[in-house]
Amino acid sequence: MLTLPCDLAWATTWESEANECLAPLLSLPRLPVVTWPEPSEKPEPSGPRWKTRTCLGWAAGRPFARLDDEITDVDRATADFAALDGRLRAG
Repeated sequence: MLTLPCDLAWATTWESEANECLAPLLSLPRLPVVTWPEPSEKPEPSGPRWKTRTCLGWAAGRPFARLDDEITDVDRATADFAALDGRLRAG
């Protein structure tokens, strides 16, 4: 993964603990961490899920790939649209 043409970062709810617990098991160096917003009691707005919105904001227009077990059809549609200008790949 370190040879991919991108900056590798943790985008997990483990947050900084991923560097402590997961990185050594995967032989990865310390990586930047995407910080998630505080959970809200409010219903999620329509559109892409909070993870996708947060990743798009974190990437700030840079190309990135995201692996996740909770990607919806709306997230895929957002990813397809964003991929047109090179920002997001989701699967």
